[in-house]
Parts: sequence; structure tokens; C-alpha cells
Amino acid sequence: MSLFSQIFHKLNKYRLDVGLVYYLLTSLYLEKYTAFPEAAQHLLGIVLVCWIMSQYLFNRLTDQVEDRISQPSEAVSAKEVRPLVTLLALLLIIHVGILLYLDIFAWIYLVLIPLGVLYSYPFGKNKWRLKNLTLVKNIYAAFIGWILPIGLICYLYLVAPVSVGTLFTSLTIMGLVIFCFEVVWDIRDVKGDAVAGVKTLPVQF
Repeated sequence: MSLFSQIFHKLNKYRLDVGLVYYLLTSLYLEKYTAFPEAAQHLLGIVLVCWIMSQYLFNRLTDQVEDRISQPSEAVSAKEVRPLVTLLALLLIIHVGILLYLDIFAWIYLVLIPLGVLYSYPFGKNKWRLKNLTLVKNIYAAFIGWILPIGLICYLYLVAPVSVGTLFTSLTIMGLVIFCFEVVWDIRDVKGDAVAGVKTLPVQF
């Protein structure tokens, strides 16, 4: 494996690439739709990067069966579980801590964190979870994982003369773009998702 391939593999496995893209997207929206000073924009960018990465890393832990089938090289090994749990806890502490420091609706995570657990973690003998419902994985990832946190911040701190309708339209379009990327990305995971009962669009069709 070439050096470039190794770097790409590490970035993808731990979702650092996702964090970078999300930071850029967050910066774009905060600059355009809010009046936060530059320093606060950077801090909020860190908050949302921690949020999106914590979701994807939690999925790494809960999707080990699927990953071993679809992407064995990206599956979490037994020795990686504890460091990932530690990193996950650190990410959650960092982004909630920054929100408290900025005095910005940290309460929303009382809803989003349990929702993320219900989405990913298999409960009971039947291993039930939200992502097993038809299309929920694709819709959740795009609109709850990516768009909702940015949308809430921009909506609560929207700067005039931008209208709520303009913000909503922009977020909807961006969500649909991300949804399409998620569907394409899930093509490679068809075998693992099918075995795990995750009914993504590629699995259904």
C-alpha cells in the first residue's frame, strides 16, 4: 500500500475527512447567515466537527459486523475499541463544553445524543435500531447528522435581512446533495447493510 493510500485509509477510517468537509460547510453557513465574530465561528466549527465525528465513530463501534463484510480494512479491531470509546467521550465533552462556554443551546444535545444512540445502537434480541428502518440511514445521515445542527444555529442566530425561507431553501438543497452522496457511498456497503438489516436505498433497489 502506497503512502497516499495509507493516509487516505486512516483519514477515512476515523472520519477525519468528514470532519474537514463539515468544518468548511459550517464556516460557510455561519459566515453567510449569522453575525458571530470570527473567533466564535471557529469555535462553533470545532463544535460541529466534534459532533459529526462522534456520530461516525460511534457507528464504527456499532457497525462492526457490517464493516467486516463490506469494508474489512476499515472494521474496528478489538484493541481499537477502548481508544475509540475514549476519543468519543472526549469529542462529546469538548463540543458540549464549548457550547456552554459560548452560552449557545447546549441543551439541544439532550435530544440529539439519545437520538444518535437510538439510531445506531442495536437494542434487544432483535437488535432493533432506527437505522434499520427503510431509508432512515440515508435520511438521518444527511438531514439529522449534517444539516440539523448547522440549521439550528443559523436559525436561532439568523442575521437580517436574510429570511428563514432563504435559509431553509439553502439547507434543503444542501441536505439533498448530501443525501445523494450518502446513497452513492452506501453502494459499497450493500452486502454488510443487507446482512445487518439496514434498509438503505441501494439495499432496497
